[in-house]
Amino acid sequence: MKMWLSRDKREQRRRRRDLAAAIDHGRQLRREDRDHENLQFFEEAIQQFPESGELRLLYGTALLVDHPGRGLTQIAKATEKDPKDPTLLVRAAHIMYSMKQFDHSRSYAKRAKELASEEEFIFAPELLNLESNFAALDGEDGLAEEGLRLAVEREPKMESLARDLAKFLADRGRRREALEVIDGALSRTKGTKYLERLRAEILGDGSRESSPSS
Repeated sequence: MKMWLSRDKREQRRRRRDLAAAIDHGRQLRREDRDHENLQFFEEAIQQFPESGELRLLYGTALLVDHPGRGLTQIAKATEKDPKDPTLLVRAAHIMYSMKQFDHSRSYAKRAKELASEEEFIFAPELLNLESNFAALDGEDGLAEEGLRLAVEREPKMESLARDLAKFLADRGRRREALEVIDGALSRTKGTKYLERLRAEILGDGSRESSPSS
């Protein structure tokens, strides 16, 4: 005997499917760096799915280019929509860190760590990367470098981790080591403009090379 879904269940299924499609499209725009050119899509999507933290995070990221204040507000709202999603919290923490909102970044990272064990958490290397960046902010360079290197070892194909390690080294005058990290990352992945840009910046700034004081 055939079982028919009720109208409500059919509507719920359709809504979940439409939400997944909207998120996929938003992520594609982010990967292609076209998200900030398609704000209308995100505005309509969050009106249709106001409960989605993921869509708000994508919308907030898109806004950061031209409207950083509004973007940060949307990212904060995303964490309120999904306060128990450690993956979303880590991504929000990284964005806040990049925008120098360090208190918010630390708070989101702390909440993510409390919600998921490191052994099982898919974003564990990125969480380690964040904690290492916090250590660098606190002047604990030895601890920071150890963590940044360990994060790269755990996820060698994640270029953002290599980028942060290379930047840490370059900022401390260790230009050759930074370039070795970037070249290693480029050999393991296709790379993106962010790694290439950092490489060009380091190559163009010979003053960062460690040398004896004259």
